Amino acid sequence: VSPRVGDIHRVHNAFDDRTSISIHVYGGNISGIHRSVYTEDGERKPFVSGYSNTHLPNLWDRSKDTPAS
Repeated sequence: VSPRVGDIHRVHNAFDDRTSISIHVYGGNISGIHRSVYTEDGERKPFVSGYSNTHLPNLWDRSKDTPAS
C-alpha cells in the first residue's frame, strides 16, 4: 500500500463469528493527512481523521488545521 501509487484497498473481517484486530502502520501524522473512504457505489468521501484521545493532549494533532477538501 503506497500513497504514491494511488492504491485503494478494502479491509474487512475474515470471520463472521469472531472479532478481528487490524494493525495499521502509517508513515505520516495520520491525524492531519487527507484520506478518503469510498461508498459501495464508488463515491469518494474525503476526510481528515484527527485523534480521539480526550485524556492527554496531542501536540501533533493538526486535524483542525487541515480540513478535508
